Amino acid sequence: MSHTVIFGKDSSGFQHPVRCNTNGELELAGGLTVSLDAQNDSVQVYGDYIGTKTALTTTASGALNVWSNPLSSSTDEVVVYGNDGSSNQKLKTSVAGRLEVDVNSSVGTLSTSDTTTQSKLDTLHTDLIGTLNVSDSLAQSSLNTIVSQTALNATNAEQQSQTSYLISSDGKLSTLITNTTGLNNCIAGNELQVDIVSAPTLTVSQNALSATTDEVVVYGNDGTANHKLLTDATGKLTVNLHDQEKTTTSATLQSATSIPASGSMTTSAVDMDGHRVISVYGNTTNTMDSIYIQMSDDNVNWYKDSQAFIYPDFNSGDFSYTLKDVAVRYVRFVKDNTQGGAETITLKYTQMKF
Repeated sequence: MSHTVIFGKDSSGFQHPVRCNTNGELELAGGLTVSLDAQNDSVQVYGDYIGTKTALTTTASGALNVWSNPLSSSTDEVVVYGNDGSSNQKLKTSVAGRLEVDVNSSVGTLSTSDTTTQSKLDTLHTDLIGTLNVSDSLAQSSLNTIVSQTALNATNAEQQSQTSYLISSDGKLSTLITNTTGLNNCIAGNELQVDIVSAPTLTVSQNALSATTDEVVVYGNDGTANHKLLTDATGKLTVNLHDQEKTTTSATLQSATSIPASGSMTTSAVDMDGHRVISVYGNTTNTMDSIYIQMSDDNVNWYKDSQAFIYPDFNSGDFSYTLKDVAVRYVRFVKDNTQGGAETITLKYTQMKF
């Protein structure tokens, strides 16, 4: 077998055989620089599609053809966020996917004599939620009506514009991520490297999501995991309403306090501060004299509750009393000792906010 050796000259004019590795690939000492001319040269760019090198295609005007990959309800997920005034927060759902809503305030008492307010509420009641029947299971029918009548209306220009903008933005990002995946690993380092001397403006065409052909599944979060928002068979959103948590505060106002004969004891003020219920309880050695309640709105001027008196049990000396629907800011308790000897009293309280 005959061989042909190729020689080249160095800068001094000496000839040397051209070197290659054991695979027959040409070895370069200082790298290879290629200059391309936008008018006379062209570069064919390839991507990888499941192991097959495929040339990228363009339109007649040079716009890059991008494959549109619609989102699917069975394979794609989107987490929806809201904002608490300073930070974005994931919408919270139950494990079943139902959207959870905190009721942060309640309406006051509405007098039926307030005809103007009553009329407006009747109109709102009729237009939005229909007749709410307490016999309905969790008022499901009325909740379904709320969701149905407040859903996005495709004919509403403003809502349609905002929806189209969101769909367009999401579609551009999804299409870009999906259809540029094949460019990975073209060379070591997961980078596509091209030296461009000059090139025309690159135009990319894209397809926005369509309301008739594309699907997006909306997820919420229960604090640990994401869950699909739950709907019924007609697509109406299912919502669980839950009460705000009740909080209680307990403290001891008097602990084995001695009241001298013909003396009196007044506790320090209890700040209700939004608490609606307070229970007072304890024990005294004087079972003949009652405990009464004083109220104040400024912790300075106090007024006796002439209808509430706490009487200790005659045998044990134990006592307890619960004051409900408290509207004043401050409450305190007074115990007189009209007996001939000293009295010992322990008095505690628990208040509840809800």
